[in-house]
Amino acid sequence: MKARMTYWNGSWWCRRMGCTGQGSTMKEAWDDMWKLYFEAVRPARPQTFHSPRVRCG
Repeated sequence: MKARMTYWNGSWWCRRMGCTGQGSTMKEAWDDMWKLYFEAVRPARPQTFHSPRVRCG
């Protein structure tokens, strides 16, 4: 699945990888990344943005 994801080179990706620290297995990192990516692209509900999955304060 190759999409033009400009987030990869941006600070967003670096911030995510830096913040996931304790759960930084590749699978968790990718699951987190896709989850946040799709939430950002097509936000379903406002409350998803305040989910406990976001560990970055």
